[in-house]
Amino acid sequence: MAPSDHGNDRFQLQTPGQRPGGPESDFLSATGTRDRGATGGGPEWKKEPFDHSPPGNKHHACYEGGHHGSFSGKFASDATGRAIFEHSQRLALAFFDAYLKDDEKALALLKSNEPTRWNESRLDYFQR
Repeated sequence: MAPSDHGNDRFQLQTPGQRPGGPESDFLSATGTRDRGATGGGPEWKKEPFDHSPPGNKHHACYEGGHHGSFSGKFASDATGRAIFEHSQRLALAFFDAYLKDDEKALALLKSNEPTRWNESRLDYFQR
């Protein structure tokens, strides 16, 4: 997918032949409250692909205190950083198990509020 710049630090994801809006296939995105765009846009703009995509197998997580490097593990030097990294790994693995392996248990977990209770990470989790 290539981002299409629409100004004001807003991007719209499109694949060749896809209508503007958002991903039509299974989708997981993650951001954090400290994850700023190049021109200062907050994490809400990173939720736009989720908001504008058609329903069905879409998931978005926003971690309190998370930033761009939180998901690499490189910045997991404190309890919050480790919690975000470990939680995001677990969420991604559940997503891959659900949609690549057709794992019904992983799918049920993703469609529940269970990811909000995994550890001390404060997160807003959206699905549809």
